[in-house]
Amino acid sequence: MLARILQVLALAGLLVVYALGAPTRSEAERTWQPAGEPPGASQELPPSQKPDIRIEAVVIHPYQSANVGSQVPGEIEKYFFEEGDAIADGQVVAEIYPRRYQLLVLRAEERLRALEAALKKTEEDARIKEELFDLDATTRQEVVRTKAEAEIARFRVAEAARELDLARFDFDSCKIKAPFAGHMAVRYKQPDESVERSEKVFAIVDSAKVHAVANVPEILLSEFKKGTKAYFVHGPDRKFEGVVDRISKLIDHKSKTKRIYLLLDNSNGELEVGMTGSLHVLK
Repeated sequence: MLARILQVLALAGLLVVYALGAPTRSEAERTWQPAGEPPGASQELPPSQKPDIRIEAVVIHPYQSANVGSQVPGEIEKYFFEEGDAIADGQVVAEIYPRRYQLLVLRAEERLRALEAALKKTEEDARIKEELFDLDATTRQEVVRTKAEAEIARFRVAEAARELDLARFDFDSCKIKAPFAGHMAVRYKQPDESVERSEKVFAIVDSAKVHAVANVPEILLSEFKKGTKAYFVHGPDRKFEGVVDRISKLIDHKSKTKRIYLLLDNSNGELEVGMTGSLHVLK
């Protein structure tokens, strides 16, 4: 009987210990909930800690570039600049041998002078015929004929004048000029090499300003508008601020990206065409 009483007391003690040490349901729930925050809520970072948008494989392009060709066929006599040289707007960069075109100008000038002299004679004949007709010394047919000859002579003079303008234009085109200020990028021909009309002679790039061209995924396009400030980062510590200058209209269906052009000042020449880096926009 005494042994039975001791067993009952021992079991009751265990139950009391368990009851005192077991956490309640509300206490158990508070062990995993963030303090002061309902389950499932996310904490918002302060603006200074928000991550920025970063686009990789951004390439520097010139602000403008051109492959300049010859407007006349011929042989290149000389270049006035080497690759990498700075060129002012309108400067002569290369020259085609001009002798042939100079002779064409002289021939056109001589032809025009001859036709002008012929026109003067036919106009004088027409005037005389009209005076004789007033004196009944010639026929109306003669007057009409001389007036027609004078009119034809005037057309010939006008045509010869246009041919002279064209000959002078071709002669002037022997000097191949820079369409804008920049640097010579490539010489496609060498002196004494022949070139056809419109064939490329040299390439010029304007890199006083440059574009950092990025292929932006379509899910991030809402972050970019004209005038949006962004940074081109090259290397570990080179950061260049610019603004979005152009946005392509089409999305590439394969990569699901659109081209964004970030305009950067490059008057100090720190950025070279072809450099790669990343584009950053702070959210």
